[in-house]
Amino acid sequence: MSDWRPHVVQQGEHVRKLAFQRGTRPEEVWSHAKNAELAAKRKSMDLLAPGDLLHLPTTRRPGIALRAGVENKYQAAIPTVPVHIQIDSRGPSLASQPFELRGAYGGGEPLRGTAGPNGEIDLELPVHVREVVVAFPDLGLTTPVRLGDLDPVGERSGVVARLRNLGFLAPGGTPSEDALATAIRAFQADRGMTPSGKLDQDLHRALEEVHGV
Repeated sequence: MSDWRPHVVQQGEHVRKLAFQRGTRPEEVWSHAKNAELAAKRKSMDLLAPGDLLHLPTTRRPGIALRAGVENKYQAAIPTVPVHIQIDSRGPSLASQPFELRGAYGGGEPLRGTAGPNGEIDLELPVHVREVVVAFPDLGLTTPVRLGDLDPVGERSGVVARLRNLGFLAPGGTPSEDALATAIRAFQADRGMTPSGKLDQDLHRALEEVHGV
């Protein structure tokens, strides 16, 4: 029987990645009684916030046998996670544009495809990937994308990230309370909501609807 111990979640971590590192199934981790409080607080195992306390098993799967004096070959299956990428180019439309996604498999060939009708990119990427680069060669557009960094919408940091992604807040740094309230009011007005500038459930729901998660 595994001993379950608390782990303080760091930026970029999520249950699927941590479970893979421990050699266990993410569903087993997320449904464990010790994680009931966190599961009730967070809507998804894929959206955790830095500082969250997640219990993980300490017992790892046994290693693979190594034979001395001969060549040993192994093949590992790395689980994947669904990734949705939406980039606002503030310029030419990305709809149906060919793209390259670099870095998902080290220095290997980039993944190639065509963006959707709204410029969206939907892929399955290895669970351990931390950062990729998305390029639209025909448009000369290249941008890095960090995976697993989006905090839950109920956190101030999650609201800030979504407002930045939607163009209502300038990138970089921690915005002041006044700057954040101004951005919230601008977003609310754009959505036809009462521009209260407050962090509340109505704002959270609207951000999830517009942002997609």
